[in-house]
Amino acid sequence: MPSRVIHLINPKTDSLTTRPLYLNRALYSPLAGLLAVAACIPRDKYEVVLTDENIETIDFDLKADLVGLSAMTSYVNRGYEIADQFRAKGVPVVMGGVHPSFMPQEALKHCDAVVVGEVELVIDKLLDDLKQGQMRGMYKSNTLHPMVGLSMPRYDLLKKHRYVNRTFVQTSRGCHQGCTFCAEPLMNGLRFRYRPVDEVVHMRWKTAARARFRSTTPIFSGHPSVRRKSCAR
Repeated sequence: MPSRVIHLINPKTDSLTTRPLYLNRALYSPLAGLLAVAACIPRDKYEVVLTDENIETIDFDLKADLVGLSAMTSYVNRGYEIADQFRAKGVPVVMGGVHPSFMPQEALKHCDAVVVGEVELVIDKLLDDLKQGQMRGMYKSNTLHPMVGLSMPRYDLLKKHRYVNRTFVQTSRGCHQGCTFCAEPLMNGLRFRYRPVDEVVHMRWKTAARARFRSTTPIFSGHPSVRRKSCAR
């Protein structure tokens, strides 16, 4: 039985698609990043609690060893408010996501640590530092994840009855387009990194009972052979 608790929180946004406006359900779950983070956390050592403020209130009295927040620029100020409130209670806070990755020094005014970019290759170091009481500053990998062997997102943590679309299958990261308005190449690299097609198909079948196919990654701007293999399977 895990003895330590990590509380992952998605701050409330202003998007109509994430509000519970559809028979008390949100159209989309904005939790893809946090579900991937949760998948990296050892289940035998930590209990993970997931809160989406768009559909539920945050329990600030929950006894947690760590609070993790993910935020984009449009709602990062709410993230900072949440972080400040937990830190006032003496709970360590780590932030990640697009805005903290681009503005880590700003984020560190409100949290103990920031994960810059992808979490998979730094999570072990972060949790070791947490255990030693030394979690602080920026955590950033010098390399990008090879996209092989990614864990299944922790769909079991979702309040499934509160979302219309609940699951996703990540097929690639990065983008070679380099559009100036887009964070993808700066966050995940200026080239495509594809997951093995067999892994994509495996995850698709494991979620087939509750997922619709919808492309949210730049894969369909990438190499035609990868698109054909993914769609054919």
